[in-house]
Order: sequence, then C-alpha cells, then structure tokens
Amino acid sequence: MIISAKLLALACRKLNIAPLLGELCAGIILGPSLLNIIPPAALFKILAEIGVILLLFEVGLHTDLSRLLNTGKKAFMVAGVGFILPSIFGFLLARYFQFSVLSALFIGGTLSATSIGITLRVLSDLNKQHSDGAQIILGAAILDDIFGVLLLSVLYNFSNVGTVNLLALFRLASLIVIFVGLAPILIKIIFWGIEQIFGAKLFEEWLLIFTLLLIAILSWLAYEIGAPSIMGGFVAGLALSRQFGFKFKRGTRWPLIKWVNQILTSENLYFDALTKRIKPFVQLLTPIFFVMVGVSLNLSGLHALDKSFWYFSTSLVLLAFLSKFIAGFCVKAPVRLQAMIGTAMIPRGEVGLIFASLGLTSGIVTHELYACLITVIALTTLLPPLILKILAHRI
Repeated sequence: MIISAKLLALACRKLNIAPLLGELCAGIILGPSLLNIIPPAALFKILAEIGVILLLFEVGLHTDLSRLLNTGKKAFMVAGVGFILPSIFGFLLARYFQFSVLSALFIGGTLSATSIGITLRVLSDLNKQHSDGAQIILGAAILDDIFGVLLLSVLYNFSNVGTVNLLALFRLASLIVIFVGLAPILIKIIFWGIEQIFGAKLFEEWLLIFTLLLIAILSWLAYEIGAPSIMGGFVAGLALSRQFGFKFKRGTRWPLIKWVNQILTSENLYFDALTKRIKPFVQLLTPIFFVMVGVSLNLSGLHALDKSFWYFSTSLVLLAFLSKFIAGFCVKAPVRLQAMIGTAMIPRGEVGLIFASLGLTSGIVTHELYACLITVIALTTLLPPLILKILAHRI
C-alpha cells in the first residue's frame, strides 16, 4: 500500500501535480472502486487515524500561535460562511429534488465539511504552510471541524430520538473550547516539569517516547469529550512548538502568573531534535491516511445511477465548490489569496464521508443518494489540490 502510494505520489511530482493526488488515486485503484485488493479494514483505518493525527501534530509544531490568534476574526468569517452557505443551500437543493427533511439535513451536513488533513497536506507540499493565507486556512479549518462536530451531534440525536438536546450541545461546545484553550498551556507546563525532574540529558533521550505518549493521551481525551481525535494531535503540536507565543496579560504582578508566563514564553530547546525524530513516523503513516480516503471513495456503483440522480449530483457538485469558494472572499486580501483560501476549504475528504456514512447506517440516506454524495466527496477531494497548486505559484 505504502509503496504504491509513494510511487504514484512520485509520478505526480514528476508531472508537476500535487503528490497527494497520487496517494488518493492509489487508494481508489487498490480499493473497491477498481482492483478491490485493500478492503476498508479496521487495522488500516487505525493506522490512517494515527497518520492524520501525526500530520496535525506536525502542523501544530510549526504553527506560530500568536499569528494564528491574530487571524481569529478572518478565520471565523471564512469558517462561518463556509459552513452556513453549503449547509443551507445543500438542504434547500435537496428539498427541491424532493428528498425528506432528514435526508436533506444530512446532505447539507456533508457539504458543510472541510477535510483539514487534505488541505494542510497540500499547503505543506507547496511550502505555503507558513504563509498568512495558510494561517487563515488553518484557523478556519479547525473552526469548521468544531462546527462539523456540533452539527453531527445534532443530526445524530435528531435521527435517533427526533429532537435536539440543546443542553448536551452546549456542554459539548464548552468542553471543546476548554480543551483547545487549556490543554496546550497545561502540556507546556507539564513538559517543563518533566524536564526538571529527569534532567536535560535524560529528557532528550526519552523525548520521542514522551511526545508520542502525549499525542496519544490528548487524542484520546479529544475523542472522549466528543471532538475529533486529530484535534489532540494539533493541540500537542502547539504546546511543543518552538515559540508558544502566548502569555497571560492580567495578574502579572502575582508570582504564580509570572512563573507560568516564564514557562509559556520560554523557547522549546528540543524543537529541532523533536522535529527530526517525529518526521519518519509522519512520512510512514500519513500516506496511509490518504490511501484510505481513496479506498473509502467506492465509485464502483456510480454507473447504475439514473439520469435524475446525475442531475442532482451535478447540481450538488457545483454547489459544493461554489459555497466553499465564496467563503474565501469574506476576508480583505488580494483576489488570488482570497481564491486560494476559498479553494483550500473545498475538500470534503474523510469528514464528508463521516456525515454520509452516518446517514447511510441510520437508514436516512439511501444507497443511491450515498453514491451521489460519494461523487461529490470524490470530486471535491481530487480537484482542489490541482487548483491550489496553480494558485499558490501565482501568489
């Protein structure tokens, strides 16, 4: 699997195409769409999950938190518009084609998704992950993930009991905000304490073990509170970045706050060593994630769809592209940068698959409708990397 992914990624690189497409195509070729060699088995899914968690850890590791926080308003605008437009218009389009209210809600939910893993991998391949546009995309993609989790919770409850538990929804939102806000600060302090206990030499020897353990614990905690497990990897990366870039501005006269601020603003002296040691794990496991996204895109049944579903699929694809693309133009920036931000929000990937699969297993989404959603997810996953590559070279 990995060899096929690497070979196709290398071929794409030689053809000046985003290498990510090679890995996605490897999954489509090896999966049920064509050769059916690799089934969507539990072991591969676990490895894929670990791969994308490590990818988000690496992204967090190289993220300047102060720059990310400075993009807050812009990121919120992009995420908000990119979430609301596809949700509402996806629902209305589905109702126009006479789908049930519940099916229409799942269609809108599927269109609202953004695959943070795919988007960030493309930016990384293009060496644009540290640009101002990338910081807005990163912030928007994280917020989009949070919005998506809340919507998924609403749809899951509504499909099971026919009502929405607002108290449970508020609790989930509060836990996610607390986790994202407090976990990096606590981890920074805990790692400082471990270094003081073990000493610099022994701490550096065990650095990789401590880090992998930290990623595993935070990913598990994120999953337990109802957030995507990849958020745990990102939060761990933020805590261990070279410059954390955050400190408390109030109560600085108190000795405790002063002490905490000294720890938070101290440079991670082990950053280079950690980056070097984690890299092989990222390079080994991340391709599995993208291959498994390709495997999950089962395109084998598309030929059996009738004309009405093709009309609906075509309309849905156009809506899926435009509703996310427009979101990029909500921020004040050069037109090409706005276009890059909007395009980066288009990939649905594994997040869209979660919505569609939940609808299918709940009996709300029919197999024909699921095939339509797979078409949308496939096209919105495969085409944006090509467009992003063109846009990124012109910025």
